[in-house]
Amino acid sequence: CTVTAVVRGTSIGTKNNTTGQISSTEGGTGATSNTAPITVDQPALTLAKSVASGSPYDSAGDVVNYNYVVQNSGNVLLIGNGVGGLFTITDNKGTATCPATPTGLAPLDSITCTGTYAVTQADMDAGSVTNIASAHGLYNGSTVNSNDDSEVAYATQTPGLTLVKSITSGGLYSALGSVVTTGIWVVAGLVALGELDINLGPLIAGAGIAGVA
Repeated sequence: CTVTAVVRGTSIGTKNNTTGQISSTEGGTGATSNTAPITVDQPALTLAKSVASGSPYDSAGDVVNYNYVVQNSGNVLLIGNGVGGLFTITDNKGTATCPATPTGLAPLDSITCTGTYAVTQADMDAGSVTNIASAHGLYNGSTVNSNDDSEVAYATQTPGLTLVKSITSGGLYSALGSVVTTGIWVVAGLVALGELDINLGPLIAGAGIAGVA
């Protein structure tokens, strides 16, 4: 004979059928204390993020490339939550794109999403940049969020100065006390520098510098 029982629960294990008697296709009824094993749906995503290229970076505007491996670590099929059914990545720094998954993502299957981030001068000055990301999908209309994962890209810092000095007026002087005005331009390297101190060197007797621009 065929016996049918509806058993509900919120965790994996053996549940009692206490909603009514079990019925048989051959007639007759059973006790209400019968038990049956059930498996509860457990949707889950796991994210592993890594730097694919661009670390170390050495100037503002350099691009750091990231890989985001998104795995269905639950026991049910998941689908993407984005436009076109794509899984999505939230990253506090860069932007990421995931490949199409027309049939969803089965348990233990994974996809690799890719993302980029353009380095700023602040990242050069800091010496590194840290991104924090998480992945998202859907199960039965509800959002499934992964763990947060972070990755650090490092800078190659090259501090430096270039000094250009020129006479702006008074280059042809004819007497003691004549004023020669010079212009000084200082160009910093690829990282911000602290206080600037310009040493003009010793003054030759009888000469003078009236101003520095």
